[in-house]
Amino acid sequence: MIAKQVLGSNFAGVLSYVSGKEGAQRIGGNMAGQSRSQLAAEFRISRDLNFRVKKCVYHATLSVAPDEELSDRHWNEIADAYTKGMGFHGSQYVVYRHTDTHHHHIHIIASRIRITDGSTVSDAWNYRRSEVLVRQLEQQFELKPVVPSWSKKERSPHTGEVRRYRRTGEVSRRVKLQQLISKALQGKPCLQEFIARLEAQEVEVQLRRDERGKILGISYKLGSVPFQGRQIGRGYAWTQIQNRLSVPRMETQQRSQDEETAAMASDRIAQERKRQLRERYLVLQEQVRQKEAFRDSNHDEIDIAIAILTLKQGEAIDEVEAMMTQSDRVRLLKETLPKQKYLVSEERLRELHLSNSYCNCPRTRRSGGTTRTTGDVDL
Repeated sequence: MIAKQVLGSNFAGVLSYVSGKEGAQRIGGNMAGQSRSQLAAEFRISRDLNFRVKKCVYHATLSVAPDEELSDRHWNEIADAYTKGMGFHGSQYVVYRHTDTHHHHIHIIASRIRITDGSTVSDAWNYRRSEVLVRQLEQQFELKPVVPSWSKKERSPHTGEVRRYRRTGEVSRRVKLQQLISKALQGKPCLQEFIARLEAQEVEVQLRRDERGKILGISYKLGSVPFQGRQIGRGYAWTQIQNRLSVPRMETQQRSQDEETAAMASDRIAQERKRQLRERYLVLQEQVRQKEAFRDSNHDEIDIAIAILTLKQGEAIDEVEAMMTQSDRVRLLKETLPKQKYLVSEERLRELHLSNSYCNCPRTRRSGGTTRTTGDVDL
């Protein structure tokens, strides 16, 4: 069984549509009204209980397999179980049966405002809840399982296509394309062969590519009518088509070469980044050593000074960390020392006995897990 559902705000409109279909029959529900106007007036009673609900109309369509036919009593039992399963306890609803398609189905029109207390039937996750409920009802009422069209690789025929086939015996262009594409994919051909097979059947194929040439989508044209892949069915979109094609050996080799080239380029970028960080560290190290106060300093003091100088230049802490790892000593100790070991702090500066004669000690504060330095730093 397949369930489709729509929310709306006009009871009179949906009642007019459902009851006005050729061969439509009202077969059930829990309402007293008989005509469209009587039912609409009855629905207004619940509508007036809660004006805050904008989408007060719930319209569901339940369909069974084309070769399955149910009695009105059977349909009413299913409709009652479906409405209760979707949370419509205490809500008004009416059931109509239609025979205008190749599969038997019913329409349920219900109020989302409960007549008992004016509360609202939730629409949260209603599509997912409906799908789970339908599978349960198939087992409960021993119905044939029907895969919904959005789960199938091929889209089901539209009502107009079914009527045309019954009238003329001619399938639609979309159905014909499904057949031709499926036949062209037999034997897992390569892309060029697949296109050639379709062109031999007078089907034009167009590939949509990005600026690098990568295929993003596929469309087909039979006669004067174009179709995107997904219009024919999920199985005819490019994401599915490419899985059913073989990849030529040369293309596979080219792909491997492209991946290797990309990896080499990424490695070169990383090496260049590392070289730039190293050069910057050495430049800053030389600047610090030229300061009289640091000429006889040990590595700890020099690295702290480099961190101070970098922060003074407005760099983010992550950038300072990346640069400081270019120090041979820092790189060796990085795994065992705290992450911000070499970032400036008042306590660390006091430990090094740095005087105001060469450093105006900055204040530090923590914000969001990050140490920020305020004040001027002069090395």
